[in-house]
Amino acid sequence: MGNCQDRPHRCNICAKTFAKKQHLNAHRRTHTEERPYTCNQCGRSFRQNSTLTTHLWSHAGHKPFHCSCCPKSFSRKTDLVAHMRRHTGERPYECPYCWDRFIRKKSLQRHLQKHSGENLRAAWPPSYPRMKQSEGLVERNMKMEELPTEEPTPGSPREVLHVLLPHE
Repeated sequence: MGNCQDRPHRCNICAKTFAKKQHLNAHRRTHTEERPYTCNQCGRSFRQNSTLTTHLWSHAGHKPFHCSCCPKSFSRKTDLVAHMRRHTGERPYECPYCWDRFIRKKSLQRHLQKHSGENLRAAWPPSYPRMKQSEGLVERNMKMEELPTEEPTPGSPREVLHVLLPHE
């Protein structure tokens, strides 16, 4: 990231900085939910004109992003990236409550709604590592091999999850 002279345009809401004023203006829409660009074919609206342009490709059947492992093609590069994770098995988005892993961030967000209403954070033992956001991926501060393999002991994070989460 450059210094303040390289990025003189600052968001007054989150303090993120930008090199160009137009990028700041586009960013501000993430705070206001303003979506001024509307598809004339289906009515969906978008924050940026470039996103509308990419969306219009889906109506035209234009799919320039091709999977190297199967015959599927996509109109958006992000959809190809997520699709490739099906081939590689990569699931970079992890639930901090039950450790389910997901291909897409949106899938994790939808999953987290299942945990809403449960006061898991309050019940989480203070000694257990918290989650951190790093480079866009949700990561645990503890490696998988450090997790205990024996039956959960009373009051342990695994025992708390066993009690609080629905299970079969």
